[in-house]
Amino acid sequence: MAGTGKSEWVKPRRTHGAGGSGLTWLASLSIALIVVIAGAGLLSFPAGAPHETLNQYGESIQMWGGGVYEHDSYFKATIFIGTDCAWLLVVVPFAVKVVADYRRRDDMGSRINLLAFFSLALYYAVSMSFGATFNELHLLYTALLSLSFFGTVTLSLSLLRERPEAFEYATPKGAVAFLVITGSALFAAWLPDIVGAYLTSGTLDLIEVYTTEVTYVVDMGIIAPLMFLTIGHLRRRTFTGYVLLRLLLRVCLGVGVVLVFQTVVQMLGRVDLPVQAVISKTAIFVILALCAVLIDKKIHVTEKATNAA
Repeated sequence: MAGTGKSEWVKPRRTHGAGGSGLTWLASLSIALIVVIAGAGLLSFPAGAPHETLNQYGESIQMWGGGVYEHDSYFKATIFIGTDCAWLLVVVPFAVKVVADYRRRDDMGSRINLLAFFSLALYYAVSMSFGATFNELHLLYTALLSLSFFGTVTLSLSLLRERPEAFEYATPKGAVAFLVITGSALFAAWLPDIVGAYLTSGTLDLIEVYTTEVTYVVDMGIIAPLMFLTIGHLRRRTFTGYVLLRLLLRVCLGVGVVLVFQTVVQMLGRVDLPVQAVISKTAIFVILALCAVLIDKKIHVTEKATNAA
């Protein structure tokens, strides 16, 4: 048994040629699509021809009026462009390194990193496919959604099949609290908007030209429940709990980076951002992303694994 310190992982058998090379291709094609999608999105900045229009709810809305986000609202277009910028400048370089590490090592750490990339790409694809107004990139959004979905499913199944025997890990202090706080924060950030709409018999704030808010659905319907599910696995010390914890920590970090870029682009676009909204919907999650980094580093210290015979 290895002592406390950085893990001595049993290197699982390589899967290239039996699924591994397929995952590499899925990831590489996903990265290529993201570069095209995000690059086209960045070309929409600055605004083309902003103008006022009435939405389906009879409200006056300012539209972006240029580029691929021509038919999106000014507020939402800056969010999309900030997301595109984060992917091009930060996530894509990270993804290229992840794919290279996976091809070279194909160990547990590289697989979890690749799974995190696929999961973030899936979140991005879902947000653009269902959140952005129909534009010329719609088929590319769909292709990215397909690639990232099957990459996530395939790699998840592979990770859960190839469990190192006698694997042990200690949950870092604060990990469970982090999951509880983050999962609850997702509900606290979005649920009041929905409840408020119910109480006033109206619609969501900042709904603008859209019919729903996909972020609310994904965060409250998938990510938050997954965090609470992970807590149960961590308490039982299952290998699934380890994989989910490492995955969620990386996803939280990625979301935190994207939120920073979104806020910067909105400031450059002179979008009026209420202080309360910046705190509840941006600052808190950026702080949680930094906490995710600290917890993830601590896992490296507390992991333990048995060497193969």
